[in-house]
Amino acid sequence: MTVRIGLIGSGFVANFYMQGLRDVCGHEVRVVASPHRDRAQQFAERWGIPEATDDIDGVIARADLDLIILGVPNYVHKDLAIKCARAGKNMVLTKPLARTREE
Repeated sequence: MTVRIGLIGSGFVANFYMQGLRDVCGHEVRVVASPHRDRAQQFAERWGIPEATDDIDGVIARADLDLIILGVPNYVHKDLAIKCARAGKNMVLTKPLARTREE
């Protein structure tokens, strides 16, 4: 089985995930999403990802993805994790899930 992945983020954390995925079999990163489409496109070209977009919510909603990797700064973890959970998506993110106990 191939795990179909959507990656959100195109900066340091996203690069960290892609470096780790290089040595792992059984997955396919299908799309990278970033608020900055040009950065997403550059990231996709660097890592050989077939699709780049600035439509983060659209990526989370996609039925053809098994896993969303949140390769984003800590301050956006909470909101994106909630969106993924509400969409029924499996997700991977680094800690912390939120910045404060209240969040």
